[in-house]
This record gives sequence, C-alpha cells and structure tokens, in this order.
Amino acid sequence: VSTKSGLETGGVWQAWGMACLKAGNLSGAREKFSRFLKAPLDRNQLNLGPLLLQEVVQHLENTVQLNLNSSPGEDILASLRDLEQALSESSGPSDRSEAPLQGVRQQECLFYLNTFGTHLALVSFYMRHDCMTEALTYLLNKVRRRCFLKLIMKTFRRN
Repeated sequence: VSTKSGLETGGVWQAWGMACLKAGNLSGAREKFSRFLKAPLDRNQLNLGPLLLQEVVQHLENTVQLNLNSSPGEDILASLRDLEQALSESSGPSDRSEAPLQGVRQQECLFYLNTFGTHLALVSFYMRHDCMTEALTYLLNKVRRRCFLKLIMKTFRRN
C-alpha cells in the first residue's frame, strides 16, 4: 500500500523486518531489511552503524526464537503464532551475550554486520563474544593500517 501510494516505505520495511525477526522468520527478516538497510559508504567510520542494525544484532544475540519451516504458507502462519506468543509473554529478554554465540544466530549476526555494518561494529561483536582471534584477524585483513589503531583503541574503550 505504501509503495503504490508513493509514501515513504522505509518505516514499513523496518517494522515488517522486526516482526519477522521477532517471530523467528530469519529469511523473511533478511528480505525486508535488505530493502531498507544499506551498506555504509565508508566501513572505516568510527561508529557502530545504523541504530536499526544495532537493534537487529542485539535482538539476535538475546531473544530470537528460530523458525526454520520450509513451506512459505506454513512459515507465515507459524511466524504469526510465534509473534503472538512472544508478545503475550511478560518475561524480559534473556541475557545470552555472556556465552559465545554459536550456530544460526551467530551466522545471522555476522551476515548483518558484514553486509550493513562498519568495521568497528563487527570487531565489537567479536569481542563481546570472546572471539579475540577472529577480531584481530579481521582487523589485520580488512582494515586499512592507519585506521587499525583508531579502531582497536575505540573498541577496547567500549568493551
């Protein structure tokens, strides 16, 4: 409706993507967010990227319940049921960021950070999950040498 009317669609894609993510529909969330999130022009920026990207990664780290159904029709109905269940639960999000993130959730975080994030956001993610080897390897292979020290110092101050 928003597209046909010529209205701003960013808010719609963002809300739809978050609803998919909260329901555990990771592929649906990727599709929706890819229409709204854009890769930074300069990955060497000394920030953690867009607020939406930070929210997506935080949600994946802490609360997402995976829904790996194969049928699209079944997937939509299951997503709606899961979203309804998630909204009706009154307990707060669990804190899973203390232990290293693994599996599908980690891969989703890395997808979003590699696609839409800055170097600092990805290195901070690795360090939050005690992946120092990956963080340093990434810095040495991807970041320009003169930005290396700025990023490492900012990252250590944050963590």
